[in-house]
This record gives sequence, structure tokens and C-alpha cells, in this order.
Amino acid sequence: MSALRKVHKSEALSMASIVFENTIGNYANFTPQEWVEGLDFLPKAFKPHKRTLLHDYISDLYYSYFEYPIDKHLAYEPIENIIDLFKTYDPENSEYHKLSQQYTEFDIDKDNLRAKDKLGQIVDDQIIDNLGYSLLSTFRDSIMPTVVDDIFTVLFQSKSYLRHFNVALAEVISAIKVEDEPGYLKRDGVIQRCTYIPSWLKQAVFYRDKGKCQECGKDVSGLLDPANNYHIDHIVPLDMGGTNDPTNFQLLCSTCNLSKGARTNHAFDIEAPFWEQD
Repeated sequence: MSALRKVHKSEALSMASIVFENTIGNYANFTPQEWVEGLDFLPKAFKPHKRTLLHDYISDLYYSYFEYPIDKHLAYEPIENIIDLFKTYDPENSEYHKLSQQYTEFDIDKDNLRAKDKLGQIVDDQIIDNLGYSLLSTFRDSIMPTVVDDIFTVLFQSKSYLRHFNVALAEVISAIKVEDEPGYLKRDGVIQRCTYIPSWLKQAVFYRDKGKCQECGKDVSGLLDPANNYHIDHIVPLDMGGTNDPTNFQLLCSTCNLSKGARTNHAFDIEAPFWEQD
């Protein structure tokens, strides 16, 4: 199992919500379909990688989430957000300390979007913007992969979200011709099946799904019935444009998996409450 670490849970939850809204198209400028345009994404769609396609999508979206307001001379909020993240993930980072110290020397008036120096003079917007870009660069090169992984952890627990993400990718894959990508496609619009699912992925799917079939809820952990077999199954079937990315797998019992085949791509979030309400 992975080592425990401090997590900025409010940031992970907040950003996961933004990623979800972009994925389903509520923010039409960063859907997975548009994001993947021009990217060489098929190697990850073909073979499971620990740094998944969803990690990559979150990373690019997250960076633009900070960069866009800085580009628009609205750097105060992203600067303070990044400083707050460093306090959780890497408070001893020397570059962060230097840049945050520079920021604290200004008298910030966020209501009027301006800053004053120690002499009370208005600070040029470009100085604040440059400070924002420097902090963003430091963030990208240090703690951003860890924060992205925490956002991923939130989203990976929702199979309904994972279905949305993989359905979006399937729209792109379904339009690819095998003659253009013979190394990855079985036929037009269909990725070749991965012949090996690594143990780290099997373990992650098993623990995320709590040893229960995600169709019928049957226990397949082997604790109650050693004869219960489980299958690691694609959420969006390969024949419907699905991938072998780790985000496209779920736990099923043998009965549900064999009856499902390649006909459906639905996925559910099933949970048991911690206690029943009166």
C-alpha cells in the first residue's frame, strides 16, 4: 500500500468538482475530447500506466486553472491558493519561501485588484503577474504532481465519473482508423485488449470497489465464499471505444461480467452507509 501523507482535502474536492464539470461539458473549453486533440495518447490508452490519462487531463486543466487568471492580471487569488498548497505539501521549499516573502511585503487590496509597496506606492500589475508566474512554475516543478494525484484519488472513487471520462475518450477513439494506428488498434475504433493487468492495478480496483461486484453487489473478496471468482472488467467496453487505461476498470463477479459482454457501458457508485438512519 502507498505511504500515508498530508492531503489538502478541500482543494482536492474543489478541483475534482471543476474537473467533473469540464468533463461533462458544462465548461465547454476543456472537455476531454478537445484536450486529447493532437496528443499522442494511444500508448496510455493501449497499456495501463500508473500516471493515467486522467492524471494528464487533470494536470493540464489544473495548470490552466491557475495560469488563466494570471494572464488576465488577476493573479492575487492563484498566488494565495498556491501559497496555501505549499503550506500543506512542502512548507520547507526554499523557492516558495522566497516568493511568498516577496508577496507578503505588499499591501494587497483584492477588492480593488491592486497592491501597494512599503512606501504606499501602487505596484505595477506586471510585477504581481511575474510573481504569479514564478510561483506557478515552482508549483508545477515541485508539488503539483502530488496535488494532482490527490485530485485523481477523489475522482477514481467515482465510477460514474470514470464512465463520463472514458465515454468522452471513446468518442475520439471510435473515429481512429486501424490503418493509421495498426500498433494499437484491433480494428477501426477499437483498441487492442491488454493481455496483462499489473498487480498494482488489480489491487487498486479491488480495494476501491471493496471486494464487491459493481453490478449486483455480491461479495467477491473470497472472505465469505472462497469459491467466488472476480473479474477486472472494462467500464466502457473496448468494442465501444474503451481503453486499457486504469480509469476504465471495475470489479465484477463472473456472472455479471459474462452477461455484460460488450453490450453496455453503464457504471454505478454503490456504497453502504456508515449507519442506518432511524
